Amino acid sequence: MLTIKDGILYAKTKTLSAIIRDGAILSLKSVKTGTEFINNTDTAAMELVYAMDRSVQVEMGHGGSVELAKVNDTTVEMRLLGWMANAVVIISEDLVNGDLLFAPSAYTSMRGVRSLRWSVMGIDPTLDVIAPLFQGVKLRLDDPILWHTRSPWPREWEAGFSIFQGDYEGFWVWTQDTQYRYKSIKFGSETDPFRVSFETETYGPLHENISAGGLTWRVGVFEGDWHVPAQEYKTWMEQAWQLDRRHAFKPDWVDDLTLCVCWAPLDEDWLDNLARYVDTKKTLLHIPRWRNFGYDQNYPLYEASPEATRYFAKAQRMGFHIAPHTNIFETDPSNPAYELVGQFEYRDAETDQRMGWSYTGKDFLPVPMSNRKLLHARDTNTMTKIHPGQPMWASILREQLQKLKREHHLDAVFTDVSHNTFNLANCLVNNTTSTEGAKLLQDYLNSIDGGLALGGEGLNEITMQSQAFSQVHLFKNPPPPHPELKRCGGIDLGCFLWGDHCRLIGYSKLEEDNEWTLLRMMNHIEHGCSPTISGSHPEYMKDPNKNLRAMFDLARQM
Repeated sequence: MLTIKDGILYAKTKTLSAIIRDGAILSLKSVKTGTEFINNTDTAAMELVYAMDRSVQVEMGHGGSVELAKVNDTTVEMRLLGWMANAVVIISEDLVNGDLLFAPSAYTSMRGVRSLRWSVMGIDPTLDVIAPLFQGVKLRLDDPILWHTRSPWPREWEAGFSIFQGDYEGFWVWTQDTQYRYKSIKFGSETDPFRVSFETETYGPLHENISAGGLTWRVGVFEGDWHVPAQEYKTWMEQAWQLDRRHAFKPDWVDDLTLCVCWAPLDEDWLDNLARYVDTKKTLLHIPRWRNFGYDQNYPLYEASPEATRYFAKAQRMGFHIAPHTNIFETDPSNPAYELVGQFEYRDAETDQRMGWSYTGKDFLPVPMSNRKLLHARDTNTMTKIHPGQPMWASILREQLQKLKREHHLDAVFTDVSHNTFNLANCLVNNTTSTEGAKLLQDYLNSIDGGLALGGEGLNEITMQSQAFSQVHLFKNPPPPHPELKRCGGIDLGCFLWGDHCRLIGYSKLEEDNEWTLLRMMNHIEHGCSPTISGSHPEYMKDPNKNLRAMFDLARQM
């Protein structure tokens, strides 16, 4: 039931009660227990956000006004007429589960709008936040590694929800989106850690945008721990994406894996040494340096060196499963493919700069903006990202991977940087975002010659639909010693959501004989990953250290 009184909206559903003013939640309580999760006096919940995080508040000062209209028994419309911007918020009740739905939109006359930010403020400081960031974190809102950070979907915010958990109850905010609308989550402001903002982004190019909106944010309460709302999201996600009928190509051996080696060396003696400690038929090798060119050079040419050809054949005879390293988006501008697709390279939504990377061996550099230098920068490992919505890129990549599969009898490859999809200045190519384009591209590659399993880097609610296995990053992928990493494990949210569809494996720096390496290894295990080691130092396999042996022991127990 929604009731309007003195310009304030009072909501009572089967599960919650709320007080709302000017689009801001002032109070949120559980109907069953009476617990109050939000106690707030700030009514400035909405702002239009521009590049570099400049913003225009939707506020009612200077003669602003708010008009409320009851559309029906379960829907109320709020019209906010402000000094700097106007807004409409449609608030409705879900009669099935008792959620309260907020559909905000706003506009102004100043061009360049990046997003509409709707904030939930006055959150009980005793609540933990459980969010799908880097496969799951459970932190306090005032934890300095979380406070005042913004995470875009889907690269970092891996699914569109956040849970706020107390003593066996809590509330959550989520959205049901199958249209690849870009969104982001922001934890705290400079002065207030107990506010969380949910942003609906506009597609790039941004310079003409004067409005933002289009997503509905659902607010619900629950009893139990985080598994309860996470299961509700998982059920919706699997039904919405029809995952019972649409599966990535995944050979049977993927489910039987007990150990993964990332960054495996091209060293046949190392293979012999590794085989002493593992079940080769249940071991996956991710192999990065196998081509006739340096690592990350001359993409998308995928031809094996003679040494790699011998290594692939030996590993397969020994029973290992192999996944040569490829790249899903990036091309070397000195490769002829760039002439065909270079005009579709990623452009940053805010700056219009080319997106990609250059690496000297010591330092990371921005991609050259000089066209002349761009075409002659192989010595710095320069690559640009190509928008996957362009069918010519799909054709080029299919040709290369099909040839590779046939020549080496492969059933899997690793596709690097597969999580790198963004809102872009050139957001739509063939009416397709980079996120949707990446999914369509991976589905297409899955179909090569009866099935090609794809491994990936990073895992989220989109990439999990097309990948058989994926490396997952730890929180912000920190360098050593980073003691905060100890607070970022202990929760397997990502594995709970999509472990049935895609196998999680570890990422990097998983072979040294020190405490920090063991912490990384165990963080991955706590996130639901298969035991994973790195192979950057082949000499370590002659007499494995205690951390490597710990992973071998875990693998034998699976």
